[in-house]
Amino acid sequence: MWGAVALRGTSAPLGPLPIYGFGVMLCSGLFAGWHLCLAHAARDGLSRDAVGATYVAAAVSGLAGARLLYVLTNLRDFTSLRDAIAVQSGGLVFYGGVLGGFAGSLVMAEKRKLAWLAWADVAAPSVALGSMLGRLGCYLAGCDYGLPLNAAAPRWLSRLGTFPRWPDGIAGPGAGSPAWVDQVLYQGLPLDRATAMPVHPTQLYEAVTSCLVTVLLVSIRGRKMFRGQVFLTFVAAYGALRFVLETFRDDPERGAYGPLFTPRVLVALGGVAMALAFVSGPLRSFERREWRAAFGALAVALPVVGYAAYSARREPIALSTSQWIAVVSSLAAAYAWRKLAPPARTAP
Repeated sequence: MWGAVALRGTSAPLGPLPIYGFGVMLCSGLFAGWHLCLAHAARDGLSRDAVGATYVAAAVSGLAGARLLYVLTNLRDFTSLRDAIAVQSGGLVFYGGVLGGFAGSLVMAEKRKLAWLAWADVAAPSVALGSMLGRLGCYLAGCDYGLPLNAAAPRWLSRLGTFPRWPDGIAGPGAGSPAWVDQVLYQGLPLDRATAMPVHPTQLYEAVTSCLVTVLLVSIRGRKMFRGQVFLTFVAAYGALRFVLETFRDDPERGAYGPLFTPRVLVALGGVAMALAFVSGPLRSFERREWRAAFGALAVALPVVGYAAYSARREPIALSTSQWIAVVSSLAAAYAWRKLAPPARTAP
């Protein structure tokens, strides 16, 4: 209102207003997640108004959390508060969005007298769906890219992992997708090169992963044993898959902390942590003994397979921000599972 009064009688020409693919996919994820969340809420008999209000609160706080974690991970790149809040310049971290949404939904669910675990089960598939669409936006933007592909990579994969320099008329001279810019700055790519060197399209890897997690969550909703099971399944499944996918990432903005290990040791250690989380939590809810044995053996085998698969990579690396969160959240989910599942067995 104050702005309308202050600008009354004035006019200003508007320049070109670009529409970015990432923004479109982010809005699409929020829109699709909204409808999926309300549909599941209706089936579970939850208040539409309470769920809708909690969704909005989670979305707003999630965007704030996604930006905050990006800023904290890349503090060296920000010199002022204005830079930190300039979301239009890019820079969001999915796990920051999850943590921010978690906090915002806790507050709103309490205010609306909505059982938080019931809300979390309804919202988890929407979060996974939003991740899928958001990663498609990352692919359109060329950010969150992966390690360089070798010459033996399939041609179709190289085509998917090739990101361009942008035309001078769009963003000025010397601008391009983050993959192209980073290769120019750090890997000696010629400035006049039209495309970056082919890299793993990790954005598409994660989009496929998030799609599979979404299908898993929707499929178990009707068979869940206790409130919170769908949400904890999301935390555990997404965390394990994200940990592995992060080892293919190569963008410098994801952060790296802790001791250095060779990739095969790092993947093996992470695999052991994830296997322990799975065996001590979700595996206990498998009804059939043969299924427990099969998935338990798979969980134990994954660290060994990961160690062998990364034997060719020698350069030491540290865990990224998202990998640390993936490990900690998976262990926390296993602990919560052990607390929530036994009472459900005795009093379904």
